[in-house]
Amino acid sequence: MNSPLRVALFTGNFNYTRDGATQALGRLVSHLREVEKAEVRIYSPTLPNAPLARGLVSIPSIALPGRAEYRLGLGLNGAARRDVAAFNPDIFHLSTPDLVGFQAQGLARRMDRPLVSSLHTRFETYLAYYGLGLLEPVMEQQLRRFYGRCDYILAPTPIMVQDMNKGGLHGKVRLWSRGVDRALFDPARRDLEWRRAQGFAGSDFVVLFFGRLVLEKGLALFADAFDRLRAGRPDVRAGGRRRRRTAPGPSPAPGGRRTAPRSRCRRSPGRAAISSGGAPRASPAATSWCCSSAAWCWRRAWRCSPTPSTACARDGRTCAP
Repeated sequence: MNSPLRVALFTGNFNYTRDGATQALGRLVSHLREVEKAEVRIYSPTLPNAPLARGLVSIPSIALPGRAEYRLGLGLNGAARRDVAAFNPDIFHLSTPDLVGFQAQGLARRMDRPLVSSLHTRFETYLAYYGLGLLEPVMEQQLRRFYGRCDYILAPTPIMVQDMNKGGLHGKVRLWSRGVDRALFDPARRDLEWRRAQGFAGSDFVVLFFGRLVLEKGLALFADAFDRLRAGRPDVRAGGRRRRRTAPGPSPAPGGRRTAPRSRCRRSPGRAAISSGGAPRASPAATSWCCSSAAWCWRRAWRCSPTPSTACARDGRTCAP
């Protein structure tokens, strides 16, 4: 009888912060264990003093500067390396091109094991959103080096497969589509009473942004696309929920960094004056703001006029809480 497949998974985040990558990896691990009957060992940063999930080995880490909800792996320590050797995996799976990922590549080669990497995001595109665009070529070079050392790379969409093949990885890249759980996302779940309770008519065409409100998710592009759609369809509405904040204005990104310059929104004429820094302040009279882009409205889940208004001629759009 053949022994079960042993898979060593190395990732920068397995379950301490929920995002698209953790969802995909969690489903993969469940499938490997429950369907393929494989043994899976996961090497990942964890929260301090947090209980460890089945098969999870904690590696040293610190909170990522500027994005404290994520952790930066400091490398595979002696305990983790001994655990890998004792587990003796048949295959290495890497999901994050970081220090831990590079070290895991070295282990795989020394143990003469196949090495596969899954692509979950385009890290090189993040830099421009945080004023570090000049470093993008450097990161691209490191990513090519990382993925070039793998036997296979799994990309989530055909366009990403094409992009990676153009980058010199032709023949190594395969498609691993994530799909949609049709048991959860089913038209049979449509509930008109619930829609009305959220303020939507049954005939409204509701557009929902579902994701983390961070710069690299392309919020400005999404908001501008929504504006164009709404200009031709008055029944289009913006859906979603918002968290309460102590003051209106562009939402700060994790770590306190603002997602937009303070001057992007100003109080609409006839309202109380804005502060010297240009940031709107909370006030019972403040019911309307002038914003240079629909994106600044969307970051607060505000209603935004699809066309420029006379009162906001300089900034373009009227936004209201």
